[in-house]
Amino acid sequence: MLPNELYLLNSNEFEKIIKNKTFIEIHKFTDKKRREYNFFAKYDKDSNKYYISETTYKDIKYLEAEGKIRILYFKNLRVDEKSKKMHKLPGIFCVMEEKNLQKLAIKEKLIECSDFRATDHTCFYIPSRYDEKTKRFYINTKIYERNLDLFNKRNTILIDFIKFNEGNISVERNLPKVIYVLNNIEMLKLNTILNVQEIENFKNTKYTFFEIPTMFNPQNNVYFLSSKTANDYAKVFNTLKIQLIKHQTLSNIVETFKRSNSLNNLKLKKQKNNKNENIDVFPYKASIIDGKVCYKCHQVLERKYPIFHDSSQDIKLRMYFCKKCQNYFILKDDFDKDKEFYIKSIKKISYLDYLKSKNQQSSTGFNKDLYIDQPIVDLSYGKGTFVQIKGSNILVDYSGNKRSYHFPQSFKNGRLRFVDKEYQASIMHVINIDEPSQEDNSFYVLRKKVTVQNSSYADVRRIPGLVYKIQLIGSSNNHATKTHPVEDVVVKLAYKNPKSKTFDIVSIPMHYCSRCDKYFDMKQSFLQTLQKYNLDINYFAASFESETGQPIVFKQMDLREFSKLKLFGYSVGANGLSTGARQELLDFILKNHLMTASEIKSQLQFNIRFIGKKAHMDDAVGDWEMDIDYINEYISSGKIHWKY
Repeated sequence: MLPNELYLLNSNEFEKIIKNKTFIEIHKFTDKKRREYNFFAKYDKDSNKYYISETTYKDIKYLEAEGKIRILYFKNLRVDEKSKKMHKLPGIFCVMEEKNLQKLAIKEKLIECSDFRATDHTCFYIPSRYDEKTKRFYINTKIYERNLDLFNKRNTILIDFIKFNEGNISVERNLPKVIYVLNNIEMLKLNTILNVQEIENFKNTKYTFFEIPTMFNPQNNVYFLSSKTANDYAKVFNTLKIQLIKHQTLSNIVETFKRSNSLNNLKLKKQKNNKNENIDVFPYKASIIDGKVCYKCHQVLERKYPIFHDSSQDIKLRMYFCKKCQNYFILKDDFDKDKEFYIKSIKKISYLDYLKSKNQQSSTGFNKDLYIDQPIVDLSYGKGTFVQIKGSNILVDYSGNKRSYHFPQSFKNGRLRFVDKEYQASIMHVINIDEPSQEDNSFYVLRKKVTVQNSSYADVRRIPGLVYKIQLIGSSNNHATKTHPVEDVVVKLAYKNPKSKTFDIVSIPMHYCSRCDKYFDMKQSFLQTLQKYNLDINYFAASFESETGQPIVFKQMDLREFSKLKLFGYSVGANGLSTGARQELLDFILKNHLMTASEIKSQLQFNIRFIGKKAHMDDAVGDWEMDIDYINEYISSGKIHWKY
């Protein structure tokens, strides 16, 4: 019968099979409809596999095109004539850059191995190194890319976030047992809701560590991870026995923490030693803070426990005292919990220092959530409630009727003011400090805090939390003026530094419209930011569109000097990516709109016509032609939506 799969061998390896008498010669095959096909193959009865030569492949290529058979071509498949002892092909490979792998091999005395048993008579040639202590196999990035087809076929798990440690990086944390998984929008909100910090290095061995980009909340001792990274490494995390908690919103998770902390606080109260508590009276004045350090002298604060005397019970409230400044403080969490008791007991409570500190901690210099539901006064309409800021507009609710005002002009000219003097002082502090820039489109832009961080990522697909599509607006007709729900967010973009082989991660404050699902910025503002930080827009791994959805081309690059495909890691030939790896990369580029199909084909056509004329470029030209065919098949499959 015509088999479902045939294994293609190069001429040298097929000659070895012909000499091996254990393989059976087959010259004729029939399909289910009893149609006959005449071609030469060798059959391995023990493994139930069929092998053909490159000459035979040319004759039966049409069968593969018709979908009747699948032809597998692994360049590293060898015929074993010596029947020597070999390792079985492992289910897990650790991937590391060659220079670091060489250092690790010296430190850990790794054993070199290259042949892995496929069948009794064949093996895969995969140059690797074996660690007897951890029972792990290591390969470099080039070997990984060349064998991607084989790894996909065998469902091999690849761990590419193990890094070599020369002793210059201090790694103190063990791998977490549980990680919460959030989508990109929830991850962007995380820093505004919980106190989190970036943690990416975790213990492995003496000379290696795991690099997993997580966000850590020390108060609840939990880790968060983006859904994209979790999906990419789901099998790996399962192997490392890390439980991923998915399909929960951030608000539900926070509510769970609150319930858990409430129970823990009750237990702690019962266990407290009265000797360590100071009983005191309430002060005349206190300031609300978010830490246990004095904001003036930076001294650690002393705890005080004054008692509020109620008719039915006595309530012990926690406060903090600075011996040097002689000032009293209340933690914001404590104040929110027992607000009514603090207000009844203390004559004057100041919020101003707390508001200023929270605004400074915000990436945009302004934390709008602090002002929600605060009473606000209009000179004409009276008292209302602050709702939110949408772009350059502030919304105020007057008993169910919402009115819109221009921000910050309505505060500058005195038309609006907060009832609470300290909230009013803090909003004016933000407006005066930040020196807002006013563009022709009347969109309020706060001072931008842009960061450029070097990374070790050579493959843009491995970088978590990236945004690939940005809308740049040049008119007054935008999401903010349409009163769409707009949030201020920090967007991470990948930037290929021309002087480096790896990507930089550029974090830029922008805006997100949840109704349109668009990340956007003002065009002039964005270009000025790039100019300030000396960033070339053509080297971003992202696409840019106008407010009408049309792609924006800033500068037509000379294909002889610049290849955007190469920027994303595309390479061909004997030392380049395998067919499967190239097609996987092209899929990624097209799905994320980083290049159009016509742009990719133009680049490949240019390579064939001009670079392909050089000597020893036959393999490269063959790969380029194959990829043009793949793009054409991608188009004809209906994956690209055409505009008529």
